[in-house]
Amino acid sequence: MDSDPGITSSDLPEIGTPEFDALSAADRTGRDPFEDAYTPFGEHYRLAYDLALKALDQQQETLDGLRERASTLLAAAAIVTSFLGGAALPSGQKAALGIPGWIAVVLFGLTVVTTLNIIRPRSGWRFLPNAKEVVGSYVRSEPTASIAQTHYGLAVEMEKAQIENRKQLNGMFDGLTWAVILIGLTIIAWIAELLA
Repeated sequence: MDSDPGITSSDLPEIGTPEFDALSAADRTGRDPFEDAYTPFGEHYRLAYDLALKALDQQQETLDGLRERASTLLAAAAIVTSFLGGAALPSGQKAALGIPGWIAVVLFGLTVVTTLNIIRPRSGWRFLPNAKEVVGSYVRSEPTASIAQTHYGLAVEMEKAQIENRKQLNGMFDGLTWAVILIGLTIIAWIAELLA
């Protein structure tokens, strides 16, 4: 059974091109332009719009979940370092840390930097269409875009936003993976310090 590779954003015409302007010419039935969402093509464009919007919502939920996990990992790293580091340096003694202890301290520092990089605010996220762009590109354009064209154009723009968001999310997932590895190495280093 052949699998359909689907349509990618590179297959779709850019907004403002003649191809885009002619997009819904085939589904015009003489109805009011605001009713064309109910024509055969209009329903498909509305579906594409709804799916693109849902995908952006899921990306935002993924981002929130990543930041929560990174915060939890940061708290876990602090607890591990305070308990095991405290055990490695009893309060009544002035013993210096050995090499494994200093490695644990460096690993803890790297964990903090890695998790804070995930938690920090970043620019460039797009989870909703920009109202000003919608009005400028579709409502005040000459001629005014139909509802079907608007749904199509917004679906294309949201697909581009998903691709850009995905790049940032992938980097954050990599950072989270490194944070988990660093915490594991920190625990190993503290245990080595305690056993030394």
